[in-house]
Amino acid sequence: MPQISLFASGSEVEIALSVSKILSEENIPNRVISVPCLDRFLKQDRKYIDTIVGKKPKVIIEAGVKQSWDCILQDSDYFIGMNSFGSSAPGGKLYEHFDITGQKVLKIVKSIIKKE
Repeated sequence: MPQISLFASGSEVEIALSVSKILSEENIPNRVISVPCLDRFLKQDRKYIDTIVGKKPKVIIEAGVKQSWDCILQDSDYFIGMNSFGSSAPGGKLYEHFDITGQKVLKIVKSIIKKE
């Protein structure tokens, strides 16, 4: 049973997978959920959505704004992404600028696990 779920879409899945590998090496059960189209995911049957989302804490990694994800975020969850719109630069530069990094995800995951 995973202690934490990492949700990501698009190129952010790479960040989630790299963090997942580190967590697995540290014997921290986790899972990565790739959501290529959040709108389509949310059109699924409620039971299916609940099964995927689960009750364990989530970290959502999104090079976009949080608003779209509010429907699955709980108080114990974290969103790593942007809080503004309209920035333009190479992806790596934007990820650094907005701190959408594996290091940040790992730090948040460890703080969540420490609280449990």
